[in-house]
Amino acid sequence: VAQRSIKAYVVPFRKEISDLTLLLKEVKHISKGLPDTYWLQGQISATEKRIQNYRQQAAISGTLNSVTRRELRDALGNDINAYKKNIALYTAARNQYLIKEWPILLSSANPWAPFGGMEEIVEKRLLSAEININAFSGETESAALNIFNFGQESLQARVEIDPFTNGGTTVPSRKIVKSHEVIDVPTQTLDYSADALPLLNQANVIILPQWNARQLWLNIDTKALSPGIWKSKVRIKTLEIESREFTASLTVHVWSSSLPKKMALKHCNWGYVYNSRHKEYEDESIQDRAAHGNNVFVTGFVPNVKYDKDGNIIGEIDYSRHDIFVKKYSPHGLILFQPTGGLSGPGGNHGEAYHKAYVSRARAWVKHLAKMGVNYDQYAMYPVDEPGLRDGLVEIYLHYAKLFREADPKIKMYTDPVSRITKEQLTEMVPYVDIWCPNRVGFLLHSGADKLKIMRKSKGEIWTYECEGNAKHLSPIGYYRSQSWLAWHHDLTGIGFWSYSTSGADPWFKPSDTLDYLLTYQGNSVVSSKRWEAVRDGMEEYSMLAVLKKTVQEIKKENGNSDAVKKAEFILGNGASSIAQFCGLDKDGTTPGRTGLKGVRKLADQRWKAIQTIRKEIAESLDELKASQK
Repeated sequence: VAQRSIKAYVVPFRKEISDLTLLLKEVKHISKGLPDTYWLQGQISATEKRIQNYRQQAAISGTLNSVTRRELRDALGNDINAYKKNIALYTAARNQYLIKEWPILLSSANPWAPFGGMEEIVEKRLLSAEININAFSGETESAALNIFNFGQESLQARVEIDPFTNGGTTVPSRKIVKSHEVIDVPTQTLDYSADALPLLNQANVIILPQWNARQLWLNIDTKALSPGIWKSKVRIKTLEIESREFTASLTVHVWSSSLPKKMALKHCNWGYVYNSRHKEYEDESIQDRAAHGNNVFVTGFVPNVKYDKDGNIIGEIDYSRHDIFVKKYSPHGLILFQPTGGLSGPGGNHGEAYHKAYVSRARAWVKHLAKMGVNYDQYAMYPVDEPGLRDGLVEIYLHYAKLFREADPKIKMYTDPVSRITKEQLTEMVPYVDIWCPNRVGFLLHSGADKLKIMRKSKGEIWTYECEGNAKHLSPIGYYRSQSWLAWHHDLTGIGFWSYSTSGADPWFKPSDTLDYLLTYQGNSVVSSKRWEAVRDGMEEYSMLAVLKKTVQEIKKENGNSDAVKKAEFILGNGASSIAQFCGLDKDGTTPGRTGLKGVRKLADQRWKAIQTIRKEIAESLDELKASQK
């Protein structure tokens, strides 16, 4: 019995030891001739000693207790996995050395897949050093270049981008490209996400650690480029006495159809910049938000006033802080006022005096906004957040909505209900809502359709929003970019995310008093993220869908239902809906699952390919439709 027991444990350990020995032999062969591998020889020697120890333990494995046997099995498994990865890495390094491009390897990359560092090689994600971008005229698109350093010394390298050329026309790259470095940041799940996108430093110098990888992110603004194919190069030039240069080609195909100057979709993100770590550069944040399609702004700065026991306004209404906000933000879009504060006097907020004073202030407020050049379409009242979240919120909303309806029926009312709200409550709210913004999970995915119908039957606009946790791991394509496509799928006119920058929390570090919601980081100004860039792209794509739809409608009036029209209508229908599935409607979800980040990268590749395909179809369809008009 003892002999049979010993044999049962020795045999599997012998196989694993044999596997590790063969892997080590292969690593020795692959690394032979590589420069700067003195460090590897030490690693190999250490592994050979461990193998001797494994053999000794395996010989007596039948006498070992269960814990020690498990530790032996785990140690062998870890070494085997490590050497399988090393073989992939050393093979890539050897190939690079043989083509005399040592020690830097450049690979274009899917910008929306989580950057995996050297795991990109292990997972066989290497591509050619050819960056290709397709964009509508006036659109901003992103690309990524992975930079691998196989050497055993950390290098500093300057990133230089050639001017863009098209025939005899040349445009300086500084007018087109912004270079960022992808930075890993801690998350609420106590791991890391390659999310932050700070601009490269003043000198455009990037640090390339030894035997490691970095991702260079490029934002390409096509406003300065006419339609056509533009060529450039990205040069990585090491800061050494004898500099070495590594290049990647950069091609931008600008389609003939143009992005509208005004976004077709509303976009709210509750950016309380004045209370956040962006408060020192609020003006820069406004420009950043506008550049990313943010055109709805929320504020609690309302007119302040006192009233007496009869409800009469006492003295002048104080618009000072209100006016500062309105002047800054109203040129960029719609303002949502949170109007429950700013009124003080005797009695509670349900008394006659409060009622009278509130209506008086509302009427004076409207006149004041009109004098500032802000009309009814440029603002709405937002008295309660997420009615349905807890008991009593619907009643509070109705209380204030009725006061505004009494003061001036033209004042728009906004509400963002969540799934707990009842159909009866929604029906009661219908006369007092002009803009509905239902929660995505509660109404647009696999439930809530019956409640959504109630909103659709009203005359109000319908937007949507979401505030899921674990935000730094939420798919830039699935959650952030595709929410615009989901809005198109449901025929909605607005989207929203919590949030741009709404607290004093520091998004660079492990969250201590908040979750990962913040979309941007602070630096010398606003620091972007992959998620924030993805929001902008979704906004732009919704606008191009709107352009295609308008073009179809115009042509149908003249030429009827041609083949070109049918093709365009398919894109607008089934085609767009297939992308909308990424935002919570398909089985793959928007956060890492059992397959981890490796699985997320594969899924991101599939989704990115699908979006690239339909974008090209939109461009070709617009060209075909325009040609049919001539």
